[in-house]
Amino acid sequence: MDRVEPMAPHSPYRDLESLTIHLKALAEAGDWDTVASLIAGLRPDQLPKARPSDRAAIEAALQNIAAINERAIPLREDIARLLSAFGTPAR
Repeated sequence: MDRVEPMAPHSPYRDLESLTIHLKALAEAGDWDTVASLIAGLRPDQLPKARPSDRAAIEAALQNIAAINERAIPLREDIARLLSAFGTPAR
């Protein structure tokens, strides 16, 4: 009989990594509305203290976030151009 490796304990940081992979794909597709709605539901302050075993997932999530941020630069520039063309709304 084949030996089955024990599963690693559940890690919210692996879930975060999976979410950032999904967000990156949405950003690459230009679906910023869905990206924004998913990000609005994030509660990073509720994540447990990271363990050494979470390091790879955290690093991968940070790389995905950096890629999303890079992808958003043209969007931010477009918004800045629109604001300068039409003026900043009064508060």
